[in-house]
Amino acid sequence: MGLEFRYRSNLRIGGEEWTNRRVEAWRGREKLGHLTLAFISRATFDERFPDVEDYARRIKGIEEPTDDDCETLYPYYRRFEEFHVETAHVAYVIVEEAHQRQGIATQLYLEAARWIGRTERLLLAASDLQRPEVEPLWEKLVADPSVATERLHDGRWALDGRS
Repeated sequence: MGLEFRYRSNLRIGGEEWTNRRVEAWRGREKLGHLTLAFISRATFDERFPDVEDYARRIKGIEEPTDDDCETLYPYYRRFEEFHVETAHVAYVIVEEAHQRQGIATQLYLEAARWIGRTERLLLAASDLQRPEVEPLWEKLVADPSVATERLHDGRWALDGRS
């Protein structure tokens, strides 16, 4: 019996700035694992973080940021925008222990890329917080000529499920 994928939107994980989606892998009545992804829309970013001062308040918790705070935080603000806005990234992937090492995580990544590419027209990027054990999965995906990948400006890889 093959995998069936189920999709969940409008998850409330993290702050209200983030849009979260989840792809679940099922076989019959048994849930084998899931992948959760997150991104911030351009409109939300522009509304909530129009400048580094808003970033300092909302993300860093600085009530009254000084000019020095803003100067120090500016590179982090830009990185935050580049990383989160209009590019989905994997927040986490979980495969039940009894079903690990069967390619389920790989299928979850591929299905999540297709789904977010089709519904939001976004790439699915590697997280810079990913655990080291995920690196071989990305290496395998990037090496597979049947998988559409793209190298992002910051060096991370992304899966392109938009086509």
